[in-house]
Amino acid sequence: MRPRRSTWIWFGVLVAAEVASFIARRADSDSGCLFKAVSVLAFTVLFWRGTIFLFRLIIRRLSLRLAFSHFLIGIVPIPLTAALALVAAYIVAHQVVATRMRREVTAIGAAALTASPPPPRVSLANTGVVASSGVPWLSVGAHADWLRDLERPGFVEADDGLWLAVPDGPRAVRLLDLSDPAAPWAQRLADATEYEVELILGDANYARRYQNFLNNYPEIRKRSPEVRTFDLRMDDRITAKD
Repeated sequence: MRPRRSTWIWFGVLVAAEVASFIARRADSDSGCLFKAVSVLAFTVLFWRGTIFLFRLIIRRLSLRLAFSHFLIGIVPIPLTAALALVAAYIVAHQVVATRMRREVTAIGAAALTASPPPPRVSLANTGVVASSGVPWLSVGAHADWLRDLERPGFVEADDGLWLAVPDGPRAVRLLDLSDPAAPWAQRLADATEYEVELILGDANYARRYQNFLNNYPEIRKRSPEVRTFDLRMDDRITAKD
């Protein structure tokens, strides 16, 4: 494969520009910069054409073409398959841990319905207002439509604390105080899941912070299984404590 005529022309331009630049420097002429710019342009064009020439020369060989095809078919899929397996394993692990946490929370709520003494009970009237209440922060006559559609245990933030609302018949719930250190519910959850942790919730937004922790805990436990204390006082982050 012979070089094109224009390639020889660019080569001549490069040589002439270099010679002219050398003469201009010896003569202390200001035109040396112009010749140097022409030299750089010619070198760039020649370098690009040389790269294309070498690439075509290599690819045209049948054996190298086959080797390159085998590389794409046999080697490239390996890291792609490994990455896909890693992502799938991460998703499955997250779902397993999250499902176990939800199952244990539901089981603790069901056990609380038969506890003695039973947790405080709140019932609703047909109009969606509280008919009876065993907690001071939810008074009789107050609107509590969120209790009407509760089908499984859920977290409630109220009275500067975090509660677990457990359905107890039509339009009625039992409320478990998870913020009370003397209450056994949080400890039972830790015992059932074997995930013993200490949470620093701060003095506001308990339910949102705790729910955010539950949503992200599978990933946190996978990355740092030895950490047991977490600071949740900032709503947009979870800080691990040693």
